Order: sequence, then C-alpha cells, then structure tokens
Amino acid sequence: MVRSVEAVVVGGGITGASLRLHLERAGHEVLLLESRELAAGATGRNAGFLIQGVAENYESAVQRYGRAQAADLWRFTRACHEELAAALAESDVEYRRCGSWTAAASAAEAAELRRSETMLREDGFEVRWHESVASLPPGYHGALLNPTDAEIDSGAAVRALAMMGAGEVATGAEVTSFEARPGAVVVGSSRGEIHARRVFIATNAWAGRLVPGAPIEPVRGQALLTEPISALVADRCVYADRGFQYWRQRRDGALLVGGWRNVAMSQEVGFDETPTEAVQGHLDAHLARLRVDAPVARRWAGVMGFTPDHLPLVGAAPSAPGVFLCAGYSGHGMGFAFRAARLLVESLAGGEPLPAWMSPARFASKPVGQELQREGQTQVP
Repeated sequence: MVRSVEAVVVGGGITGASLRLHLERAGHEVLLLESRELAAGATGRNAGFLIQGVAENYESAVQRYGRAQAADLWRFTRACHEELAAALAESDVEYRRCGSWTAAASAAEAAELRRSETMLREDGFEVRWHESVASLPPGYHGALLNPTDAEIDSGAAVRALAMMGAGEVATGAEVTSFEARPGAVVVGSSRGEIHARRVFIATNAWAGRLVPGAPIEPVRGQALLTEPISALVADRCVYADRGFQYWRQRRDGALLVGGWRNVAMSQEVGFDETPTEAVQGHLDAHLARLRVDAPVARRWAGVMGFTPDHLPLVGAAPSAPGVFLCAGYSGHGMGFAFRAARLLVESLAGGEPLPAWMSPARFASKPVGQELQREGQTQVP
C-alpha cells in the first residue's frame, strides 16, 4: 500500500522532533520516521549541555570563520537556547540555567580564553575569566564563566517535543531509500512506500547514507555516569581542553563525565556505538582526579556527525529535488537544531533566507570525505 503525506521527517533526535513541530505549526501534515526509538542516537547519548557558540573558543572561532561570523554563531546558539527553553517551559523536562565553565587544560589554552573574554565582551557577550575555580581539580589553569549557559535532559526534551502537536511519530520505521519523481519524493521504508512533497533528513551522522556525497563523517563520543553522590563536585557544567573534556553533576547527584576522544582519534571514527577501554580508562582517571570513588552506573557511546568546517548542513540537498538536509552538527546539535529547523521551515515558506554558513551548497565544489584529523577539530557534548 502506498501512502501520501505532505512532509516526511527522517530521524527522531532533537532535529527531527524540532522539524516535525515547526512543520506542523506551519500547517503541514507531517510523518516522522525513526528507525529505533526517539532520541536513540546522539541526542539521547550526549551530556545535555546548552552552551553558547561552537566547540572552539572564541579566539579560535574568529581565526577560523572571521569575527563577524563567529559573533553570529554565538548569537545564533544563544537564541536557539532561548527558543528551546521557551518551547519546553510547560514541560517537566529537567533544565537548569546555571552557566558553564570553559576550563583551560594548559597555560596556552588559558591565554586563548583570556583573549576570548576580551573579544566576547567587546562583541556584547556576558562572560568573565577566573584565574582559579575551587571546583576544578588540579591541572587546570582557570576558566571562563558563561553565565547564560544551561544543562538539560536531552532525551526527555525530545520526547516532550514529540508530545506537542498531533503529527504522527513512527518508531521502528527504517528508511532505506528515496527517489525524486515529478511532484513527489518516493520514500522506501520498512513501513512501505511513502510519497511526500518534501523529505527532511535529520539523521545527523547517518545522513550521508541517505544523501551520498553529503560531507558528514561519523565520529564517536564516549561517556560514563556514576551512582548519585552527596558531595558537590561540579557547581555547573564544565568543558575543557578545547572541548575534548566535559563533565557535569546532575540534579540527582550523579556525575556525568565524557570526552577524551583525542587520545584515540583514528579509532573514534565510524558508526560503532561500543565504548572502548582506551577512552573509558581516561574517564575513570578523571573521576579519580575529581576525588570521586562512587561506582560507575553506566558507560555508553554515541555517534556524532562532523562536517569539514564543523558547522551544520541545513537546506536543499544537492542533486536531490525535494530533499532537505538538517544535520552535521559536529557534536553541538543541542545548540543549533531547534532554531535551525524553524528557520529552514520558514525559509521554505518564503521567509528570511538561511545563513550562508549553513548551506549545503558551500561544499558543492569541494571533495567530500575530507579527513577531520587534519583540522585540529574539537568536541563539545
């Protein structure tokens, strides 16, 4: 049996749930297809940070993107945070706007963060450098306080968004193919053939499997969670070593520690969601530095989608009429996805065009599959 629907969203993470909600609010009939369960991928496996900017500190971002674009990225993610928090205001999702620390793991990084503070304040962002932070373990060289950042239960946020509206959400529904035909995109799935006016690919790391040539590389991130502890170990979420280290203490007292991907860069590329001894050993060592001896309750890994410039791909998929990408968040989907999805939907209805730095067309003349290891990339939860 062939089914027809106006819009199909493929993927049930933060991007897919956001697209479905924005499309429905714009008056479209929407079907969301998720091969596993909602938030089963990177969204439900991240550390739940809602931070301003990208993984790189501001000085590095200015060097990479230019100052105007770096400021735009910080403003975009700040606005995304505010929009997502407003959408979830009536839900019971765990959310705490407690700020964050960007901690320096070396003297060189501390110097970068001090210079970043100056530029951020000049560009209108509220930050403050601290030469020492009592809650940081030995070996760190101060930290930048970002007072408007927050932490959130990402999986619960996706499930709450999915409860809003009446659009259908089908889990256990795998998409195997799509084909552009006159007037429709034909989607092949485990639920049968579906004809849609538009298809939105929101599968992040897996987007390249459905859109060949999309420059998105799968990169694994790992984490652990301890049993709840009574002592206060982290007063707010922390990310350090240019985004390769991160930790936070949840409301129930459990400590979440993640990152250290840079100790095994080549081994952390691919779709395998299995934690490894090499990285988990470094997470255990960090628990010891934090003087935490609570048992580890859970270990896990999630696969992120990285683009060559670490910015998302949002817009029409090249050479695939009727198909749109909203993926490639490079470890920072919670900071970009909700607002990116809204702007994509509005742009298709004749609203403001999307920022040029999001356009998939920016890689149209470049070879795909560029090696991320060549770029000194960072990782943010």
